[in-house]
Amino acid sequence: MRVAVIGSGFIGRRHADAIRQSAYAELVATCDIDITRAVAGASARAYTDYATLLETEKPDVVTIATPDHLHVEPTLLALRAGCHVFCEKPLAMTLEEARLMAETAAECGRFLAVDYNRRFSFGYGKAHQLVSEGRIGEPTHAVFRVTDGIPPFVKGRGVYAFLFSMLTHHIDLMRWFCGEIVSVYALQSRPDDEGKFLDTVLSFEFASGAIGSVVGGWREGQTRTIETLEIGGTQGAVIIEDVQKRVRLHGLSPDSVEEFQSDYFWGVQTEFYHSLDAHVLAFLESVHKREAPLVSGRDGVRGLEIVAAAIESHRSGRRVTVS
Repeated sequence: MRVAVIGSGFIGRRHADAIRQSAYAELVATCDIDITRAVAGASARAYTDYATLLETEKPDVVTIATPDHLHVEPTLLALRAGCHVFCEKPLAMTLEEARLMAETAAECGRFLAVDYNRRFSFGYGKAHQLVSEGRIGEPTHAVFRVTDGIPPFVKGRGVYAFLFSMLTHHIDLMRWFCGEIVSVYALQSRPDDEGKFLDTVLSFEFASGAIGSVVGGWREGQTRTIETLEIGGTQGAVIIEDVQKRVRLHGLSPDSVEEFQSDYFWGVQTEFYHSLDAHVLAFLESVHKREAPLVSGRDGVRGLEIVAAAIESHRSGRRVTVS
């Protein structure tokens, strides 16, 4: 398959490197408004205009790694040009635009994926395997704690930027582990000088009857994400530390603990962005096999539906049903 990357910053270059590893794909072009970035490290042809790239190269697959607020137009144009699309999260900055992207993919008969790459990390992947095997019984509750530094690119992105730019990942993981979210209650605190809320608590109810919460915040100067997820069940609990660091499985006895750690000697990748590489490679394989991707555009839409409900909850002061 002929593949092109639109957006050649750090994440776009990561996309390109992963594509080069695929047995199913050839990187034919990259695109960035800064031609020096598009060219850097690329054996493929470089463009500054994605419409020209699509018309000239006619790729089978396009990956989108532009800034968050610039995902919509290149995705729609690529889908309408007959490309399958792998898009960074969030799909869009509004729910209406995200729905349009998913609807366009369906109308064009193309696959659209959103990069919730944490599903492909060692920690969350191992924990999901344990939960799926019934090692904790039926999930009954989930608690997520996450903090990170304030990214410079969120300046001017609105008061709920933390929900869009950070917590869509964690909302997706809650759905992956516990099933569909049917209601949400949101609290926000500590706005910065722009009015952006830096701390958030989201309380969820799942269709299964389980309950959960995400507690998170941005911290000026923090150098990387720190996060812990606990999934409690009828027969125990599983705890994921720092995405990749450690997974602990607890039984009903407090002394019944199994521990799992990634292992360099057995080929398990432990660097955070290896999960992004793995997601790109999995998407290319699914397109090659004509199979739906694990994380579809509809998952991206659902994440933004839950964000929209959380914003409504915060503004109204009540729990909101997610339609």
